[in-house]
Amino acid sequence: VYDARSHIERQPIPYSGVNGVDRLVVLSADNPYNPFGSRFYSVDGSADPATGQARLTGAPQELTLLTESVADVGPERIDVHSQVFRFLGGLRGKIGDGWTWETGALYTFAETKDQSQNQVRESLLQAAAQKTDPTAFNPFGYTFKVQDGAVVADEPYTNPAEALDAFMSPFLRVGKTSLGSLDFRVVGEFDTFQDKFVEVAVGSEVRRETYSDWREAYAGLNPVGSGLDLDDNDFVQASPSSNSVGERWVGAIYAEMAVPLVDEANGFSFARSVEVSLAGRYENYDDFGHALAPRMGVHWRVTPSLQLHGSLDRSFRAPNLALLHAAPRIRVQTGVSDGYRRTVNGEGTASVNVLYGGNGGLKAEEATGVNFGVVTEVPFVKGLTLTADFWTTRRSNVIGTDTTGEIVRNDERLLNAYVQSAIAAGVPGGQIDLGSGTSYYVGDPRVVRDAPSAQDRMAFNTYNAAQPAERQRAVVGRLVSAERPFANSDDGYVSGVDFGAEYTWPTTAWGKFNMVANAAYLSAAYVESGVPMVRDNLLGEDGMQRLRTTTTFEWQGAHWGAGIWLYYVSPFQDTEATISETAYEAWGRPDSIVKVFDEGAFYYRYEVPASVSADFMISYRSGPLAGAWWRDTTVRLKVTNFTDEKPPLTSDSRGFSMRSSSLLLAGRTWSLEVSRRF
Repeated sequence: VYDARSHIERQPIPYSGVNGVDRLVVLSADNPYNPFGSRFYSVDGSADPATGQARLTGAPQELTLLTESVADVGPERIDVHSQVFRFLGGLRGKIGDGWTWETGALYTFAETKDQSQNQVRESLLQAAAQKTDPTAFNPFGYTFKVQDGAVVADEPYTNPAEALDAFMSPFLRVGKTSLGSLDFRVVGEFDTFQDKFVEVAVGSEVRRETYSDWREAYAGLNPVGSGLDLDDNDFVQASPSSNSVGERWVGAIYAEMAVPLVDEANGFSFARSVEVSLAGRYENYDDFGHALAPRMGVHWRVTPSLQLHGSLDRSFRAPNLALLHAAPRIRVQTGVSDGYRRTVNGEGTASVNVLYGGNGGLKAEEATGVNFGVVTEVPFVKGLTLTADFWTTRRSNVIGTDTTGEIVRNDERLLNAYVQSAIAAGVPGGQIDLGSGTSYYVGDPRVVRDAPSAQDRMAFNTYNAAQPAERQRAVVGRLVSAERPFANSDDGYVSGVDFGAEYTWPTTAWGKFNMVANAAYLSAAYVESGVPMVRDNLLGEDGMQRLRTTTTFEWQGAHWGAGIWLYYVSPFQDTEATISETAYEAWGRPDSIVKVFDEGAFYYRYEVPASVSADFMISYRSGPLAGAWWRDTTVRLKVTNFTDEKPPLTSDSRGFSMRSSSLLLAGRTWSLEVSRRF
């Protein structure tokens, strides 16, 4: 049984009516806190008949809120409760001489409840803003009065609980998964030529997986009969999402054998032992199909201190239930840069509707891997072991979804290519129809744009008039939405080298000392997609660093122990944080910006700096002679990220890269573990 609870408090909910993030909230003209309303203005300038308060001459007006931090509701309080229940049982026995069998049953159920307090309902906030009595919502933090012919702030004001309770509501989301499996296998060996024994294992498995992602009414989607948009939800800053469920059955069979070709008894000078392993696993899924994963490996001990190994395998990864069954949803993404239009009119970033959702037609990802490695126990340095593994993995049917930025940049490439082709055919840039806002749009099919406005046409005509033919651009409307479906859209390749070193000092009166250092170096990483095929480099971009290292120092005495872990992550480019060549030169070519040639053009990207962090651990282990309640008990105190390093800043909406800095997100973290042997 696993049970975890967390509590987070953060800034009050921010409301934004800009670009459709939230529905617009309008203060009625009769809201007593509206400084442009009937409390302070009348058509004839007469006093308020209810209060006798003087008013200015003018028509009372409604007031539309564009942005507002609803501070009076207090900080957003998020409570997450996660539970995991795991049941495992099995039987084992013997079959004749040298063979065994075993069977096991497993059931795991996990549930996470995510509840946020002090959330704000959009429709109820609108109703509170429309009130005409003292319980109406006041977004200003002040009352107002008429003084010297103007409406001015009077006194600080906090909305009372009665006003806040009218539009506050908890937001609840519950996720559940389960896995049940039953397996059976037989393991044994049989004698072959030259009295060598071949080890064999065969088995089968059947399992059932379930998944659900549920939100309360109004939190996910507005319910039927609510009078609200059924394709939207009713919470400020929350995007609509329908509930989703999925389940599947999986059957599998597998086999593995280890064949000793040379052993210690008949080895020779350059082959003390040689063993070949063969394995395979076949799985059949009732929701998408089947997959086969074979593997072959060789282990060769050249000398007592030198070992070589290699393997060739084909693996697969089935799409999980969330990828297959996640319900369609829309998110509003801010800060999207439309490079095609920005070149023409210099406009800034925009908010775009982004469409997500599962894909029941996904296939399994497949990969072919090759590995060659060497292990050596260094002669004359007892306790020192060095390792090196050279590996490549080529993937196909990679499941993924391009980022919104990648989709928009591809849209720009397609538009430019079409325009240049038309210009080469003699069509002036101003006469090229890109189909913006129509079904025959020639850009990325995942992008939807408005039809060009008269203002758009004027801006593009002005730009083209000052450009040579090869740099002209045909007019398009503003970005409206981008679709980001999960798909088996790419093939990928990654290769690298892993190095390792471990040294154990001879035991001293102070105890045992051990050092382990590992480094993972990527030499290539890219994906290929499209027709014609386009290769997109990933190495050194967006959290895919070229180098990561981990170094560990540990000491264990008779009772006390300690350890320190050091982590290094090399720099990488933030492909979403770019500047123009003009800005790069004007700023004196800053070191934080790197000039790179990618996808046929030069880019000037922000380089996210390297990060270094460390963990520390101290432990105490009692002996068998300690008291009854304390005997054979270990207490371990660990401080993760004990220097409290912050994740390097990136343009990600979270402000950092989850791929490279997720371990730094929590800051300095303390954990205490108590374990006992029975």
